[in-house]
Amino acid sequence: MYVVTVEFDVAPESREEFLAAVRRQAQDSLEKEADCHRFDVCKIVRDGREVFYLYELYPIAPRSTRISLRITSPLSTRA
Repeated sequence: MYVVTVEFDVAPESREEFLAAVRRQAQDSLEKEADCHRFDVCKIVRDGREVFYLYELYPIAPRSTRISLRITSPLSTRA
């Protein structure tokens, strides 16, 4: 199995917009990606801030089995 995990530190004012977007993404992945077996959204509180994690489960890994990306978006608190 191949697991994809993503961490998001979301600005408080963008929380609802982020949650709506990630719920759509989870639903689309489960419905439209035949190999997506699981898509979970988890939350922890770190230093008084909500940090969200996405956990996706697939049966096989892509060609590159180690991918590390840092992406910033208007919903993120990090630059």
